[in-house]
Amino acid sequence: MKSNRHRVVWVTILSAITLGSFGCGRTTPTITGIRPVDSQPVPNDHLQRIDHLTQALLALDPGVSENEARGVAQSAVTHAALLGRRYRVVRPPQLHNILVKLGWKQRGLCYHWTEDLLKHLKELNLSQLHLQRIVAHRGSDLREHHSVIVTTRKKPFQEGIVLDGWRNSGKLFWSPVGEDRYPWVPLDDAASSKNGTDAR
Repeated sequence: MKSNRHRVVWVTILSAITLGSFGCGRTTPTITGIRPVDSQPVPNDHLQRIDHLTQALLALDPGVSENEARGVAQSAVTHAALLGRRYRVVRPPQLHNILVKLGWKQRGLCYHWTEDLLKHLKELNLSQLHLQRIVAHRGSDLREHHSVIVTTRKKPFQEGIVLDGWRNSGKLFWSPVGEDRYPWVPLDDAASSKNGTDAR
């Protein structure tokens, strides 16, 4: 009986993969309830990554303070890890997507990561750095991907830094926009290119 149940589960997952339902496009309703938590001690394995991201954010513009850059870096790295635990992520992230779309997991699609990470970072009330949602391959069931970008108010979107919690299942990925493999655009621009379709 147990063997048959496992067979059904794997057939369902393989069918979902075959049908291409592992993309990040929004096909399920947003479920609210993820709350940012108060500051907690930073695990040692995060410290080096926080330092590297801080330096990358400082390099965006001489006017960015180390305090603000480090605040964003620490919050992004630690909150992405927290979201991974709250989502109870299954690796690789494409498999987790399938479980969400089958209704076996509540959250963990890339736009969930983006919504929850952006909400948390906006609580920092930044004055020098600017946060924005971005999307790649808008409208593609297989390839649509959402993330957060950090820029300064003086610099164009193309010179920002991508923050992506989904890609490594809670281990924050970050990269300059121009060096990332995704063709990112601001979400508002992508939405307007869809003849007035609402942003998702």
